Amino acid sequence: MDKDILRISDKVTFKKIKNDYYINTNYDKDYRLENLSSEIFDLIYKQKELQDIVNILQNRYKVSKKTIERDVYALINKLIKLRILEYNNKTKEIVSCGTKENLACGVKTETDIFKKGHKQNIPINVDFHVTYKCNLKCKHCYAADQYKNNSSEELTFNEIIDMLDQLDEMGVFYLRITGGEPFIHPYFLDILNYAYKKKFAVSIVTNGTLLDDKIINRLKRFNLRKMTFSLHGGNSDTHDFFVGVNGSFEKLKANILKCKKAGIPIEISWTVTKDSVKDLELVKKLGKELNVPLGISTRIIPQINGKLSPKKWRLTSTQLTKFIIENKYKLQPLECTIGNKLQINSDGTVQPCLFVNDIIGNIKEDKIKDIWDKLVKNRSKWYKDFYVEPVECKECKYNINCHRCPGVAKIENGSPNSCSETSKWEAESFYLSKYI
Repeated sequence: MDKDILRISDKVTFKKIKNDYYINTNYDKDYRLENLSSEIFDLIYKQKELQDIVNILQNRYKVSKKTIERDVYALINKLIKLRILEYNNKTKEIVSCGTKENLACGVKTETDIFKKGHKQNIPINVDFHVTYKCNLKCKHCYAADQYKNNSSEELTFNEIIDMLDQLDEMGVFYLRITGGEPFIHPYFLDILNYAYKKKFAVSIVTNGTLLDDKIINRLKRFNLRKMTFSLHGGNSDTHDFFVGVNGSFEKLKANILKCKKAGIPIEISWTVTKDSVKDLELVKKLGKELNVPLGISTRIIPQINGKLSPKKWRLTSTQLTKFIIENKYKLQPLECTIGNKLQINSDGTVQPCLFVNDIIGNIKEDKIKDIWDKLVKNRSKWYKDFYVEPVECKECKYNINCHRCPGVAKIENGSPNSCSETSKWEAESFYLSKYI
């Protein structure tokens, strides 16, 4: 077999973290290779010919050639099926040895990735708010007031590059970039290019209005994990009113189609409000028309500085209950990520997560690893302090349906050990939906 026949797909992002390979397939599927699977993949990455791979591993483990061939062929066939490898420029299996795939245990999925990261104290996932500047004025934005005037404090391009180097050294794989509006940053494409070279699996959250053909042409080279477009209504009347800028809806639609045509993996995220809930069928129709995955969220949280103004836009309890019943809607629980990920803000400040607004460091002053190590060291204390169930929760009839977030409770009431009005609102609606 020629060494150029078996190759890693161009649509795959992969990174070696410690002894394992972390892989994103650009189809929103993620895997981790460990043990022998990782060794085989490493040799493929180094462009070793198939027979050389077999010989190297046979000498390394002192086992029969037949045994090694069985394991190598089994893994390669599996990775071809997963569209991670290509054989002769096709996703067609190589000729097998007629043995079963016994290396399935070496190919782990996304859930295991985060478990392994937690076990190894690696922040596998980092959220980065590259800027809080935005060209829109969304009425429910949780960050609008808090970061309105911090542009002079934002990280420089060189500071961001240094941040990416540090995150790479720490073993970060997933990098979710948001804002504000990321594409308003003057060096955003250069930042993406560097992140691509560092083999991060990058996701972007955008309002979709600042893209053009030149930008999209560059984006398709970066092998993005996902690009999420924020939607706020099923037509221009609803959407443009909510974001405060006319023409936004049509720009969003046009750029979604252009990105889809360019082969960029995309999805639409619709935040349902009391004014936009009437657009449900229009939004569903739009998703089908564009042939793009549609995510729906009813959750609107207060601003990070504690202002409750965004809450006035969320569904009433009656509206949410009706929405749940008519659409068989299931609320996604807020999984606690304290001690598993980091959020880095545009001014360099670091939080344990989006909903916990405690500043635990600043990358302008400290190494990110030092900030992370301090968080991990105090992880058990965070859990202990945050997860003291309030007395009123124990006796609340909505408790069984409640996904209380201590971080949101602290934003609302000043204490993580209090009843979150946002969580109770959701829990009450789900409770009522079962008895109406």
